[in-house]
Amino acid sequence: MEKKGNESFRQYAQRWREVAIQVQPPLLEKETTMLIINTLKAPFITHMLGSATKSFSDIVMTGEMIENTIKSGKIEAGKNQEISPEKEGE
Repeated sequence: MEKKGNESFRQYAQRWREVAIQVQPPLLEKETTMLIINTLKAPFITHMLGSATKSFSDIVMTGEMIENTIKSGKIEAGKNQEISPEKEGE
């Protein structure tokens, strides 16, 4: 599973979590965070490598901060990664 270019990090994390909760036996929180981090591409993976010990919600917040930093032009999106501007009203 990969993050689609047109979805926000939060949307991707929610979609990923919905699939992950179906795994039996249930994944531990640490396993969940390590697995989602391993699905990421640059620049997300680059900035989250040290975050594997954080909670899933911390990973989502970090992903959103990276996404906002890309949108503001402070870091570049990785190859094949586009951050689309949010639609008005969201």
